[in-house]
Amino acid sequence: MGQQHNELNRAVEIDHAVRVIVSETDSESKVERFSETLTPILDIWSRPEWAFLRNEVLFSVGPQTSAAVAAQSSFVQLFNPVTSTRIVVITGAAFKATVLSTDVNLGVTTIVRGASFDGAVALDSRYNEGGLWVGREPLSASFGALAPPFGTDLLVGQDSCLVAGQWQPFRNFPTIILAAGFGCNISNATLNSVIAVTFSGYGRPARKEELA
Repeated sequence: MGQQHNELNRAVEIDHAVRVIVSETDSESKVERFSETLTPILDIWSRPEWAFLRNEVLFSVGPQTSAAVAAQSSFVQLFNPVTSTRIVVITGAAFKATVLSTDVNLGVTTIVRGASFDGAVALDSRYNEGGLWVGREPLSASFGALAPPFGTDLLVGQDSCLVAGQWQPFRNFPTIILAAGFGCNISNATLNSVIAVTFSGYGRPARKEELA
């Protein structure tokens, strides 16, 4: 089979990841040189542990419970601070509600709200320092209750509780990309009702062209 030209993105983190994966130590070699001879089977997104090589921090948030409040909707929220220099990608969530068939809403927001709690914990032990699991994505995580509607928030997804008091994944969760100053939340559509939520995703440094 003849050589195939396999064009690769020139982003710095991809260049670094490819070098590490193929054990390349020659500082003069360029990724595009590899692409001239490699067949297109090298997938640097195929292994979770390679996220570290792409400078992406895989993380989990929660579980966090938001208590029932009379005439209010309980929620759990993530927010990428306005001063952030990172891009945060939320890839999934799970929730536990106490009312069978209650609707559970997924919204995007530009408003910081609620009481804060310990946020996104890195799922890669290579972020350990001194034997302590300290790797955290610098997200603002909060919970609370609010009388709906949620201001200018936009509804982007909805699920319903299948079994009261049991965890379930948020079905058909859309990937949400949070630039600085944006967030997302999951809330219980049934007023005066508890909800518990976990989120998963990853963060990476924003490139210059991604910063406002």
